[in-house]
Amino acid sequence: DPELLRAYVMNSGEAVEWLYNRGRLIGTTAEKPNDKGLYMFIDTSMDFTGEWTDGRFAKFDYGKAKAHMYAPWVGPKPNNAGTFLSYVLDEAAEEYSDRMKIYYNTPGVQLITENGKVKGVVGQLSDGTYVKFNANKAVILATGDYQNNPAMVNRWCPDVANFDKKQFQKTGDGHLMAITAGAVMEDIVHTKMLHDFDAGLMYEEPFLYVNMKGERFCNEFVGFVYMNDIMLHQDMYKGGKNYDDPEKGSLGWYCQIYDSNYMNNEAFDSLVPPAVMEKYMPEISDEEYEKKHGQPRTGVFTYLIDTWRADTLEELADKLGIEDKKAFLETIQRYNELCEKGVDEDFGKDKKWMNAIKKPPFYGIRRHLRVSALCSGVYTNGHGQALNEKKEPIEGLYCVGNLGGQFYGGVDYPFHATGLSLGRCYTFGRLAGKHAAAQPGGTKQLTESGTTVLEKQLDVGSSGNWKDGTYQGASPGIFGDDIKVTVTISDGKITAITVDEHKETENIGGAAFPTYIDAVIANQSTKIDAVSGATRTMEGFTNAVNDALSKAVK
Repeated sequence: DPELLRAYVMNSGEAVEWLYNRGRLIGTTAEKPNDKGLYMFIDTSMDFTGEWTDGRFAKFDYGKAKAHMYAPWVGPKPNNAGTFLSYVLDEAAEEYSDRMKIYYNTPGVQLITENGKVKGVVGQLSDGTYVKFNANKAVILATGDYQNNPAMVNRWCPDVANFDKKQFQKTGDGHLMAITAGAVMEDIVHTKMLHDFDAGLMYEEPFLYVNMKGERFCNEFVGFVYMNDIMLHQDMYKGGKNYDDPEKGSLGWYCQIYDSNYMNNEAFDSLVPPAVMEKYMPEISDEEYEKKHGQPRTGVFTYLIDTWRADTLEELADKLGIEDKKAFLETIQRYNELCEKGVDEDFGKDKKWMNAIKKPPFYGIRRHLRVSALCSGVYTNGHGQALNEKKEPIEGLYCVGNLGGQFYGGVDYPFHATGLSLGRCYTFGRLAGKHAAAQPGGTKQLTESGTTVLEKQLDVGSSGNWKDGTYQGASPGIFGDDIKVTVTISDGKITAITVDEHKETENIGGAAFPTYIDAVIANQSTKIDAVSGATRTMEGFTNAVNDALSKAVK
């Protein structure tokens, strides 16, 4: 969307500088961001040059364009932009403690709307009760993506269904609340971000790539950005003890193979010396690493490092967990033959990237692509306001971060545009806050405890008010598809309810139906309590029951 891109270009620098001035870089006391870590400049021909303090070097040419970038590097791991931002937010919370209150463990469950305008939000407290937050100006949703909601993934980004997910509790609550308030979800397929920066460095280098059966499967020059698309056609694999794979395994596993002559190869991204790569080798203990290098192992998640070194190819196959060692050795032999010919007859890789694997020790990096983020959501404008079906702003509702849509325009996140995801989140969060703050406000009491979450729920009356018989009803569920029910009335009472059709999340909304059915029958009313995580399913279910009961009224 040109409006969003223009808003980003014109405001991202100011947003990042504001954030930097509010906080501090994690892992460094430097006054300037480039005094430690990676510093980057892009000149008017879009030549990218990056140099790391450990000696790595990288250069790309992105064609003709005009831009300049000066990027702070936040780290090292486990610190990241999230910990940096937490410092900023903590400081702001302390500074404005007399004017703000933070409600922890209080997920939003429903937006409050009046005549198409968002007037507040209902949250559920840890004790199961609800609290209503009245918005004098607006509600800003910044709830992250939906990768941990299987039903939403299957509907809007099915390509990632069988990949492991990096995040937790990213269940799309904000997306669903926005949709029920009139916002419109961006068309499928949504932009996805999958990567593995943890197993080892040199993830862009076009070494030999093999799947877990030991077979070569692609032209390795295709680039790291698109590897997830290629992996869709590979088999599932279940990782070792460090990986929380489903029992059936997952997609995204492959190995980069190279020999000890690799530093003499031509570099695509950056060639990392063996001494630096040792940080990513799990067979070297922390104690051994510190003794050898004179400093502790930092900047890695030790449970995710997966780089291996071996004196023989057979030993390397064992360390990597290759399932078919014979196929692996045959793959190496074939690859070496092609390197000698100078022509990749199998996949067409340029000969300058064809480097034989002959000199021990041999190296392998076992990659495990996982979903880092799903970067699409509801339609918004340049202020971050959610748009309705007519592409008009929904008054009082802003959706930012990965809750906002139509920014990337493709199915794969563009990794080479360094910092784009974080920059977008920072920028539109700030733009939304500034725009919302400028709106006229009211004087309503900000919170009301004891609120019933479904304020518009129909009271179907008490037992004895209905005609005997069976009645069908329907009402939209969490994804807009009807929940269809059959209600049986005997002796003027509700005696049975069946859910005939639904497309709710099976392990959340679907699992809550028996509880809701029992509660309605026990209470002889649709005024029932919600099961945690299935509030919107309850609304659809009870409205469907009300629809059926409306046909049974005497």
